[in-house]
Amino acid sequence: MILSLLFLLFISSPFIHCSKNIPVEITKDDEYLVQIQTPRGNADLDILVKLGLNIDHPRGDKTLTQAYIDSSDQLQKLTDLGFSYLPVSLPTRHARAESWRRDENESGFTTRQDPKGTNPWVWNIHHNYNLMVQLLQEVHSKYPNITRLFSIGQSIQGRDLWMIELSDNPGVNEPGEPEFKYVANMHGDEVVGRELVLHLIVEMCETYYSDRENPADGLWSRSNIRRLIDNTDIFLMPTMNPDGYERASRYNANNKDLNRSFPDRVDGPLDEHDDGQGSDDDYHDNDGFEKEVMVMMNWISSKNFILSANFHGGEVVANYPWDGNFPHISGLYTGTQDDELFKNLALTYSRSHSSMYKSRAFTNGITNGAEWYVLYGGMQDWNYWKKGCFELTLEVSTIKTPRATSLPAYWEENRVSLIAYMQLVHTGIKGFVRRQNDANGENDFGHAGDGLDAVITIEGNKDHVLRTDPEWGDYYRLLAPRSTPYKLIVSALGRNQTYEFYITEQQPLVVHDFYF
Repeated sequence: MILSLLFLLFISSPFIHCSKNIPVEITKDDEYLVQIQTPRGNADLDILVKLGLNIDHPRGDKTLTQAYIDSSDQLQKLTDLGFSYLPVSLPTRHARAESWRRDENESGFTTRQDPKGTNPWVWNIHHNYNLMVQLLQEVHSKYPNITRLFSIGQSIQGRDLWMIELSDNPGVNEPGEPEFKYVANMHGDEVVGRELVLHLIVEMCETYYSDRENPADGLWSRSNIRRLIDNTDIFLMPTMNPDGYERASRYNANNKDLNRSFPDRVDGPLDEHDDGQGSDDDYHDNDGFEKEVMVMMNWISSKNFILSANFHGGEVVANYPWDGNFPHISGLYTGTQDDELFKNLALTYSRSHSSMYKSRAFTNGITNGAEWYVLYGGMQDWNYWKKGCFELTLEVSTIKTPRATSLPAYWEENRVSLIAYMQLVHTGIKGFVRRQNDANGENDFGHAGDGLDAVITIEGNKDHVLRTDPEWGDYYRLLAPRSTPYKLIVSALGRNQTYEFYITEQQPLVVHDFYF
């Protein structure tokens, strides 16, 4: 009955004026996406956000947008406010999941094996949960010296949230090595990022142990991949929302959007220790957050991430903070005090991508989140606001759930960008904050516990506050090249020290240690 009504809506006219919209029964058993006319652009988008609609990728001049509908009341409100809409034909969750299985069968890889037996990892299939776990276990088994496979917790339906670490000493907090992460598939029906991360894991491991060095491989040369793995603590998560993927749903098993469920600097909730400058409880336990969000926040709080990105689908663009603003106005550019750095990070990914930089909808393939459309409770803003981690949202496919046969092409589009972005974690300024050995006037080096728990800020920047790793005292602060100097302020043991320096295109990395 529901599908019949949707079909009648769809065929009645290109756009249905609200007064003629036919009531549609909305249930929680599936997802409903409508395309809405927004002739006033940002002003209309803001009305839709205030209605509680889950806006999804406004297009071009913003006179059209899509939104997920959760109730018949929301459709009625659209009608009452004069909006015209039409339903977007979406297969049911069950039909989408079945289509992915058909893709696997048509490819001949139902057990994910190359028919010739020469390569156990193939990429023209959708890796469901079981196949994904199988692949991760095989990679760890084959490359145990540079991988660590572990679960950071479980989803609502009890699926492990798997993470794989790439390092020359996996599981060891090594001094002088920054931490980096990629997180994919937080929207269960946006699957390209999931496959990109799986492919990245395999290819980095295979390249690390390659028996040849070819400088023509550029960023994917053996020496560069070895340099990254040997000098970076890399964490890669193929799916943050395994329940949503298995249901072919955007949402988790509670029908909640995980990228609207993090604490937000504008809409909250703020914890009792929040001072608006990055402080946060280190552990969240049944605080009213979605389980996957709580697990992710707790795990991130246990680390010291410097740079990261999360993958989405529906567009091809690199999105950077802020996603929301206090006036709640879409189209209002809302940059952080690290705006130039964020633009450089986004441009690095975009320029290295085979098509993103050439976007017709977004200048140079990048966008400020709020200038595109406002959202609240997103993961990228939380990472920067609460944890001092620079994070982008990378939209890597206009089609959210493409056919499996097209997945290798997405890998080719993104493979260079994935490495170009990752290696930016080794730019800016870095060093150690340690105790001065007053007994003999010499400095302490190389002992766990010698590092100081210090607060690091850049003069004039109140948005970004970071802390040293308390075990070793190492710090990393990404910065954009510029012609004027930066002043770093280090606070420890009740005292401050400052250091003035330049970051340029010719000198993208400065190393400086502090002793208290």
